[in-house]
Amino acid sequence: METTTNKLKIADVFTVFNDSQIEAIKLIIRKGFWGDCDQEFADQKTYYAHGYFTNMNMGKKFSGLMSGISKKIKSSNTNAISMCSDWWQDSSGDVMFFNMELIDEQELKNWAKK
Repeated sequence: METTTNKLKIADVFTVFNDSQIEAIKLIIRKGFWGDCDQEFADQKTYYAHGYFTNMNMGKKFSGLMSGISKKIKSSNTNAISMCSDWWQDSSGDVMFFNMELIDEQELKNWAKK
């Protein structure tokens, strides 16, 4: 019996980002896991997601990369990734969310290790 999946290929999820942005995202995936939750994505629907801290205290260059990543996520209108500035509304951090209904968790972790 053949099973089908609606999961996206990891390579397709990150095509809008440049190499520096991809390395920053990989770092966030490796070191910034916060937890799981329900999160709204571009289509205004709520999906099961994993959240990752993006504030890595790595200086202005990294902060600039994150700003560019956030802009690309918003302009791409994707349901695979979303970004929330000031998640706790106390200036303590931004969170990047991955839609785990569309992305395979193990494939994402393996990709981040490369």
